[in-house]
Amino acid sequence: MAVTICENTSQTLSNSVNFYADISIAKGLCILLMVFAHAENGTLPYLHNFIYTFHMPLFFVVAGFCFKEKYLFSANQFFLRRIKGLWWPYVKYGALFLFLHNFFLYLHFYEGNPYSIKDILYRLFHLATGMFGHEDLLGGFWFLKDLLFSSIMGFFIIKYLKNKFYIWLLLLAVGTLFIFYNYHIPYIDVRGRTFMGMFFFVTGYALSKQKKALLNNSIVLVATIFLLLLCAVFMPPAQMLKIEYWQVTPYCLCALLGSNMVIYLGSLIARKSKFLTKMLCFVGENTMPILTYHFLLFKVVTAFRVYIGNVDISDLSVFPVVKESFNIWTIVYFLLGSVIPLLCVKIFYFFKRVCSQ
Repeated sequence: MAVTICENTSQTLSNSVNFYADISIAKGLCILLMVFAHAENGTLPYLHNFIYTFHMPLFFVVAGFCFKEKYLFSANQFFLRRIKGLWWPYVKYGALFLFLHNFFLYLHFYEGNPYSIKDILYRLFHLATGMFGHEDLLGGFWFLKDLLFSSIMGFFIIKYLKNKFYIWLLLLAVGTLFIFYNYHIPYIDVRGRTFMGMFFFVTGYALSKQKKALLNNSIVLVATIFLLLLCAVFMPPAQMLKIEYWQVTPYCLCALLGSNMVIYLGSLIARKSKFLTKMLCFVGENTMPILTYHFLLFKVVTAFRVYIGNVDISDLSVFPVVKESFNIWTIVYFLLGSVIPLLCVKIFYFFKRVCSQ
C-alpha cells in the first residue's frame, strides 16, 4: 500500500541501522511534512517554504537511489514495475474519486456542476491514457505521473549515458527552458518539473554508490538547516509545481541539500530510537494511503466544524482547508490526515492476518 519508490526498504525493520531504514524513515518524515504543509496552508510562510524546498524532491532522489542495476538488462521488468506501482494506483484511485464526484458535490466538497455519464467516461479515458484530469481531492497525484515519466526517462539516461557530468547540466538546462517557454509535451503533459524529477532521480542513482547521506555529521546538518531556512526566508517561494525559470538551478541544489538532510536525520533516528524507527518506517512504507486520502479527511474535519457551527458550509468547498490563521484546527487537520490512513492500514492487515489463519 506504499508508493512503489524503493523496493529495498522491506529490510528496514529487520535491521534498523541499515541505510535502507534511513531511506524509509526519510520517506515517512517527508510524507508527514507534506500533510502538515497542506494543513497549515501557508499560514506559517517561512516553515511552509522550508518544507516545500525538499519534501517532494526527496521521493525522486529515493527512487533513483533504489534503482537496481539488474534492470539495465531487464527493461521490461523495470517498466512493468513502474506501471504497476505508479500508473495503476493513479488510475485505480482516480477512477474511485471520479465515480464519487457527484456524491462529494452533493456534500459541498466541490463547487460546480455534476458529471454526466459522458463526462465520467471522458475523464476516465484521460486518466488511463494520459494520467491527467484527476479530482481535486487527489491533488498530490501529479507526483505519480511525474515520477513515472522521470524514472522511465531516467532509466535510459543511466543505461546509455552513464554518469557523465554534462547530463546533470543538460537536465537542468532543458527543465529551465521548458519552464521559461512554458512548453510541455502534448497530452502526457511532460513539463519542466519532469526534467527536474529526472535530475533528482539520476542524482539519487549516483548517490546510491555511497550508501550513506553526504551530510554525515551534526555540524553540517545544523549548517544545512540554517542555509535552507535562510533561503526560505529571503528567497521567493518555489516548488516543483510552481517555479520560475531562474529558480530551477538554485531550487534543485537546495532540494538535494534538503533531501540529504532528511536522510541523515533518518540515520540519527535509526541509531537513537527503535520506537521512532519502527513508527516512521511504517509511515514510509505506507505513503500511498496518506497521499490518497489526506485531502478527503481534511474535508471530514471541515464538515465537523460546519456541524458544530465553527465555520460556514461554504467553507467546505475551500481547498485544501479553511483559510485562517494557524490554530488548533491545523493540528487536527494534520493528525487526521496522517493518522487515519495509517490506522486503516493497520486494521486491513489485522483482518488479512485473521482471515489467513
